[in-house]
Amino acid sequence: MQSLLRFFPLLFIIFLASCSPFKENISLGEEKHRPWTHLELGAGNYGEEGHTKKSQRKTVLKDFVYVSRTPNYIDQLPEKDPKSYDPKHQYAVLFWTLDTLVEQKGPKGIFHVNDLYEDYTQYAANHLSQYAQEKGYTDVTIEAITCDYMHLLPLKTLKKYGRTHYDSVHLKNPELPFYNYGMDGDNQLFNDESRKKAREKLQSLADMSKEGLYFFCLETTDNFIPKEEIEEFMEKGIFYLPTTAWEPVPYCFPEGNILDKKFGRVYFIKNQEKN
Repeated sequence: MQSLLRFFPLLFIIFLASCSPFKENISLGEEKHRPWTHLELGAGNYGEEGHTKKSQRKTVLKDFVYVSRTPNYIDQLPEKDPKSYDPKHQYAVLFWTLDTLVEQKGPKGIFHVNDLYEDYTQYAANHLSQYAQEKGYTDVTIEAITCDYMHLLPLKTLKKYGRTHYDSVHLKNPELPFYNYGMDGDNQLFNDESRKKAREKLQSLADMSKEGLYFFCLETTDNFIPKEEIEEFMEKGIFYLPTTAWEPVPYCFPEGNILDKKFGRVYFIKNQEKN
């Protein structure tokens, strides 16, 4: 009897784990037939507003804590772009992502498109849905998830699918304020604290996926990422793990310009969530 009692705490822990509402209990057979789940963060690419003064006030300028009076690139943008955009260009990277997921993971999936504003999110999701229909991806469910991605809760967005984490999460080419706290003309202002906050945000996003986050970025002279961050962390493989699981991507400006993918890098950031 005493020998049995010795194992009681272990048996009790195993019992609690098996009853946890946050545990995805599935067999290998079920796993093969489950749809994959993917989250694309900040994917609206400014919607119909495009790369304009209006969109930059709602995104870049909103997130900076300091902007000097020195003229910057936003001053050169139109208040409203009179041209209509080609969605096959504006959302080329989004379409490519869907194609790659279907090719790699199969035809049945759930693809969540996220952005901060409802019109941006729905516009992108609508075009992705149309593209999926054209390609015959009838078993892919595309849904718009509008919120600040730092407040996105997979337990809520995936609840109806019985999931707790996404299979994959991508963040591609985040805005200038991601690493920088301010802007003086076209010079980006950053410090150790703003860089640390960026890594903390990336870790939070990585914890939304079962494995981690794929972070696609452009290392250009435009200071999207401070060179100190590249030299001290990225080049040394600290926090940012190089990966070949996904190819680098360009940035396609809505109006037609492109920042070439030769400047692109892809890093993997592991889920560090305490399970």
